[in-house]
Amino acid sequence: MAVMSLRLNEEERKKITALASQEKKEKSAAARELINAGWTFRWLMEYHRGRISLGKTAERLQVSMSDVLDMLAEMGIQNPLRYDEYLEGFQNLE
Repeated sequence: MAVMSLRLNEEERKKITALASQEKKEKSAAARELINAGWTFRWLMEYHRGRISLGKTAERLQVSMSDVLDMLAEMGIQNPLRYDEYLEGFQNLE
């Protein structure tokens, strides 16, 4: 595993320390968890805003497209696909 050094302001440090304490983890594990959550949130929002495709979102998150749709649903974000686009996807699979 590579080592990276970063400068955090006091508020950022407190957030990582609080999460680590709450989850009973090391601060480095808490920081990695936050980075991964931020990465996921960023790409889900890019898709939601129509800036990238469902396939590109799945690729960036290294999950299936149905997993991306499940993640969006968990966040309470309605699927922006129209029904005709949904059916077209099935036709493309054939």
